Amino acid sequence: MFNFISTMRLAAFVSTYNYPEILKKIKEKNKGLFLVEDGIYHATLKENKNPSEILSTEGKVFALIEDVHTRGFKQDDMDPRVTPVNFKDLVDLVMKEYEKLVWL
Repeated sequence: MFNFISTMRLAAFVSTYNYPEILKKIKEKNKGLFLVEDGIYHATLKENKNPSEILSTEGKVFALIEDVHTRGFKQDDMDPRVTPVNFKDLVDLVMKEYEKLVWL
């Protein structure tokens, strides 16, 4: 088993509602999780009244607001731990704040 530990700032894009098990292996504290496409369900839905496990990972969590709206949700439907971003904000964050990108 590998644990990926890094001092780099890592941005991970999550585009599905399945929990990407690889997140448990990424120990980077400076990571940013970007919930896009069906990944926004982590920010809006609860299972058995519990929020998605992805919201308790270390790092910042963002959701692409255009994808939230496309799937029929409002910003108010999002968990308060998630920061909504528009496409321009997402690009700015990725380019200025993170050194490595991964799509999960």
